Amino acid sequence: MTEDVKKELLEIVDRVAQINGEMDEIQNEQTKIRDRIMVMRAEIVIDIGTAKDETGKPLYSNQKLRDAALTLELADHQEFQELVETRRALSDKLRALAIEHNRLVDRKEILMIEMGSLPSSDDAQRFNRRYL
Repeated sequence: MTEDVKKELLEIVDRVAQINGEMDEIQNEQTKIRDRIMVMRAEIVIDIGTAKDETGKPLYSNQKLRDAALTLELADHQEFQELVETRRALSDKLRALAIEHNRLVDRKEILMIEMGSLPSSDDAQRFNRRYL
């Protein structure tokens, strides 16, 4: 194994580890956002479900009306919309990191094969499924 290839392999390993950390952080943030969205939605559902008109009758008398009121309420809820947009952006970033991660793993496998070093059987099987 040449020194250049060894250096590149070590850089790949370091970058993959860094990507894994970034992906974990994004997933943790997504979980926090999902939890906040669920609470906000539940609060609005309760408000809609318990809403009464001036005579004390339910304001939204059937499920279709309650669903429509929920949709409209969430569409106008600024924090909810910001959280949804943040969640989308995080998902996009997560997909980009996953693509880079896979590319680096593939590059590592190719380098190892070129150098005559066989990757683990799991790595080899994954490589064969992708390219052979």
